[in-house]
Amino acid sequence: MPQGSKPTTVELVKSDYQPTKFELEEEFDLDIPGGTEEERLDFLGQALTETVNIRWINQPRNRRK
Repeated sequence: MPQGSKPTTVELVKSDYQPTKFELEEEFDLDIPGGTEEERLDFLGQALTETVNIRWINQPRNRRK
């Protein structure tokens, strides 16, 4: 992480949350930037090792648009 930049805030749902049947069956996909597989893997590796702030929430936010 570059000097002086603020860590990204990530929201995580508390472990006692019980998802609905619809939420369990809902499909999702990841939009990973990069033109080649190598670029995508590099981006994922960097994202997994980045420092973040964690904010705990009671239930997931509505992702439907």
